[in-house]
Amino acid sequence: MNALKKIKAGLFAAVIGITGCAASISGAGISASSADAVVYDQQDLPALEGRTMQEVADQYSAALYAGETYNNADPSTWYAVPASTSSPYAAGEITADTHKSMVAMTNFFRWLMGNNALTQESVHSDALQAGALVRNFQFDHSVNPTSKPADMSDALWESGAGCSHNILAMGYSPQIAVMGWMNEGYSLIDETWTTIGHRAIMMEMELSSLQYGYSGDVAIGDAAERLNRRTQPFAAFPAPGYMPSELVNSRTCAWSVDLNTDNIELYDEYDVTVTITNRETGAQWIRTADDESLRSSYGCVVFIQPDDHVEGRYSGTYDIVITGLVDTETSSDAEIRYSVSFFNVEDYAAARVRKVLTFREYAIAPDMMNEESLTKVASILPEEVIVETDNGQNLTVSVTGPWQVDMANSCFVNSADVSDLPSRISDPEHIMSRVTIPFFEKTDYTALYDTIDILPNVVEAGESVTMTMYRTNINTDRVQVYKIRENADGSYSSSTRFDSFEVYPEGITDVWIDFTIEQAAAMDSGEYISAYQNQSWIDGFYTSTIFVGNSIPTLTVNGGASGGDIDGDGTIGLDDLVIMTKIIMGDSPMNEVADCNGDGRVNVFDMSFLKELVQC
Repeated sequence: MNALKKIKAGLFAAVIGITGCAASISGAGISASSADAVVYDQQDLPALEGRTMQEVADQYSAALYAGETYNNADPSTWYAVPASTSSPYAAGEITADTHKSMVAMTNFFRWLMGNNALTQESVHSDALQAGALVRNFQFDHSVNPTSKPADMSDALWESGAGCSHNILAMGYSPQIAVMGWMNEGYSLIDETWTTIGHRAIMMEMELSSLQYGYSGDVAIGDAAERLNRRTQPFAAFPAPGYMPSELVNSRTCAWSVDLNTDNIELYDEYDVTVTITNRETGAQWIRTADDESLRSSYGCVVFIQPDDHVEGRYSGTYDIVITGLVDTETSSDAEIRYSVSFFNVEDYAAARVRKVLTFREYAIAPDMMNEESLTKVASILPEEVIVETDNGQNLTVSVTGPWQVDMANSCFVNSADVSDLPSRISDPEHIMSRVTIPFFEKTDYTALYDTIDILPNVVEAGESVTMTMYRTNINTDRVQVYKIRENADGSYSSSTRFDSFEVYPEGITDVWIDFTIEQAAAMDSGEYISAYQNQSWIDGFYTSTIFVGNSIPTLTVNGGASGGDIDGDGTIGLDDLVIMTKIIMGDSPMNEVADCNGDGRVNVFDMSFLKELVQC
């Protein structure tokens, strides 16, 4: 009897339970076996035993960043010697870190499936590089001499045309090509089979060396040696246990099981039935050769994937049962059983900052294109920005202080707070240390009339004040008014006093919008800025041009309590809010400085005013 555990169906019914990943993964959704079948289940894959989501994520992170200098998003990091797909043609040479990154990702998928790692590193090959170059002009394993560019030498073409290789991909970065090869097999969109051979070769149990090349837009690989041992009865993809949903493109990735013929044989694919069950929903898919939803190829059972994905991703647990196989040792019927539990690896894996997004630029009137005015405009810039990681996550983080003006480069400058990032996300290239938002001088004739007027601009406390905004740009639908105040360090802070969303009626080319302060208070004194933007562009993450009003008018309110600095420390802050709360609650004596609106009382209206001052 083979040392690997085999369970007769009569016993299996009593002990069923797939626990190769973690205690939470069981075979609860798997039906009973036929009476005489030998069952190979997840417990026969000791390499997968006890895995957690975090362990899978850590292994993925290690593979993703295995090449220290390699960056999937930066082609300049892929080559030691650049390639050229135009005259003078050059196959180029990829870096050692590029080779390392491709092998590391291959080994991650092999580990995920329980296979032994490749034992040799990939190294430079003139033949593979030339082979990749040539296939930029005819993407096929076999190329026709008629595809050769007229100005390419025969020697270069021939050196690549006949190179030994097994796998081929176009349109990926070198490392992402590995993921692409794993996600082939069947298109749910076109309802057509594609190749499964690339995955089968890369994940072959005995494979020990896979040599890679990359040139232009083509990745190529050659399965060089097969010195590994077969250590488990089967290997499946998507892999049993915890499986990162981001690494399975449900629209293109057929599911497959690689058989170890020392344990399991497939005599006739028409005898084989695969049953897939979504444990959460109960949905079930039957795959057979009779209806062409199952094939056997390259020693694998390949079957069409479930179609209950959401935007190309799976979630939850799927139970898979494969019948109609033969146990090699006993010649009895054999079955394979395992479960795949999909999870979002992004929530656990390490990632690196790729860029910082602000989604805006500012249009400034000619008279305000000076450092003093721009410093005031900087006060209305966002206090948070979006950080995008190399695995596609978007995270909101704070900026570290006031925005500064960089006149030489026509932009506002700040830095994003690295401490706001989860510990698994890093910024090794210090991308967050310089965040910029561009500004430019208005040239649009109508935009030169976008402004704000305060009437009257000098009033007594308690009188009414109207701020009128003249909006001429029909591409904007949002008007905001900010009150600004100068900080001790010379920067400015702002608080929003008015925020209006109004779509232009058809045929209208300009709009007057009024904002009224019914009872002005001393705290309303100060400078004001208006801004006009498109609401949907900001919310929808499109770059939005924000048109700043063409002046910064001042309102002066005479009389009434200036209010705010209740504790007399020279600043208005949270301590003053605490004291005001105590005054309102009767736990502290009346203080006339707490009467922010000058009406002789301290109440929630003063609290509202003070909160605005603190936000400033």
